[in-house]
Amino acid sequence: MNSSKNWIRGIDSLRFVLALIVVLHHLENPYAQALKNSSPLFGKYLGVFLANVFNGPAAVIAFFVISGFVVHNPIKNKDYDIKKFLVRRWVRIGIPLIVVSTVAYFYDNFVITTIWSLYCELIYYTIYPILRKLKGSWVSKFQISFAIYFIMLLLLCQSDIKSMIFHKDLGYWGTYWQLGNYRSWIMGLPAWLLGVLLSERLTAENIKNTAVSFKQLLNYRFGIFSASIVLEFLKFHYFISDIIVLNIFALLIFKWIETEILYYQSHEPYKALEYGGKFSYSLYLVHGMCFKFILSFFAMNIFTYPIVLVLTLLLSYVTYLLVENPSHKLAQSITNYKLRITVRELERNS
Repeated sequence: MNSSKNWIRGIDSLRFVLALIVVLHHLENPYAQALKNSSPLFGKYLGVFLANVFNGPAAVIAFFVISGFVVHNPIKNKDYDIKKFLVRRWVRIGIPLIVVSTVAYFYDNFVITTIWSLYCELIYYTIYPILRKLKGSWVSKFQISFAIYFIMLLLLCQSDIKSMIFHKDLGYWGTYWQLGNYRSWIMGLPAWLLGVLLSERLTAENIKNTAVSFKQLLNYRFGIFSASIVLEFLKFHYFISDIIVLNIFALLIFKWIETEILYYQSHEPYKALEYGGKFSYSLYLVHGMCFKFILSFFAMNIFTYPIVLVLTLLLSYVTYLLVENPSHKLAQSITNYKLRITVRELERNS
């Protein structure tokens, strides 16, 4: 653990990989389509595999777990400035969201497929100080949030439940965000609180006394990746909706992320992935716009697919340099300026 920077090694790598999975999930894979249309049976199966290999919604749930962890971990068991906390979070996330949304609106390209999850994040940041002050353990708060999710599921997602039971389309949605931008946060709150629980679980003593081998890490990675493929296949072929299964899947994500964190406390992460994590939010935010912009110049096929991916990464990085990173620095400047004012007032009064 990097105590000087109050950061956990490997987290940025996870963010980049998860953002890339979301990108690959939203970008139609021409190789998968070509193989599914091929004659050999093996080719068809391989095409089906490629079509289901990247589970974007599962990656979003992993983002929720990581978000809860990184919000809670630096300030757990500590006093903190609520106003400073909220300003930093809202400015850092909100300004890029507003800028990109404005550009998308005037460009007539409001294709921000993950915007619902960003509303969730902003709500979680806002209610975190309230949840922190409420009596009871974080475990009990998680249990209550899961009970509320389950009630909402039974009351508002009956078409997906019926479709799953009868294995046919009975008003099937299949999506995790089917309750819209302003209610989906209730469904995702249990996953976010799992991140808080992960922070509570990973004490300095726990980290010091728990060793994770590379073989164990690979087993967890293979297991979580395989399970995500199965869930993607079940969603499209057996009407098993994301909103029904992903909060259960979040429990596996919890254990996988814990393993990643423990492993990288004694091993160096890949620098390229760590750096990629710095602009993962921009990649997550603008990739839908990038697709539409890039594909306005040429058609998608097996030759242009890699070009689209590379250009999307480049445009996302430019967005990071021009919008996200300045927003991050602005958030720090605002809160540091307020801190300097407070220090001066204390000095005058002393």
